[in-house]
Amino acid sequence: MLYYNPNIRRKITYKLPVLFDQVQVDKRELYSYSVFTEDFKEKEIVFNERKINVFQYNPEINFIESLKVYDQNSEMIKRYYFDIVAKENSNYVNRKDSIILEFKESLHQRDRNVCHGYIELMENIQEEYYKLYFHRVSCFLGNKVKVKLFKNIEGDFFKEEFYDSKNDTLQFVLENKFEYFESNLEIRAQYILKNGWD
Repeated sequence: MLYYNPNIRRKITYKLPVLFDQVQVDKRELYSYSVFTEDFKEKEIVFNERKINVFQYNPEINFIESLKVYDQNSEMIKRYYFDIVAKENSNYVNRKDSIILEFKESLHQRDRNVCHGYIELMENIQEEYYKLYFHRVSCFLGNKVKVKLFKNIEGDFFKEEFYDSKNDTLQFVLENKFEYFESNLEIRAQYILKNGWD
């Protein structure tokens, strides 16, 4: 994840394959499980790839600061650094109204061999989504990748569609299910218990 929401407790991600340009919902499989900590970290267990991703977020803006990737032997195999270059609108990047225009990614050492990433809000009649893409062929997401990101009402990306950036074909979809510390239902229940039904 690029953004940290302090209200998220856990995240379960499912991978949906694509066959003949159709998303295979019935072939959905567990992809990863993430635990969020109070020190602005997300620890993601990626099951099929047998790796652990440790995301560190900047507590002032809730944007990713670094990503460490560990293999099945608990050895760090990659490390990425992230910095915002330009942004618009709200101070916190995970708010619904925020748009980050550009950020940079550095592999292994900050500000060396920088790859610029871009997030754009795309709006049309049918839907609103964010487009994530990079100025290089290869990035932390993989090779020749662009992603459509869809936000839920809390401002978190619940669906990620991965495309081959060269021919714009959908490769697979990731669906995120979040467990929040205070869901709307929990807030409502707490209000009723404190104030009654009025």
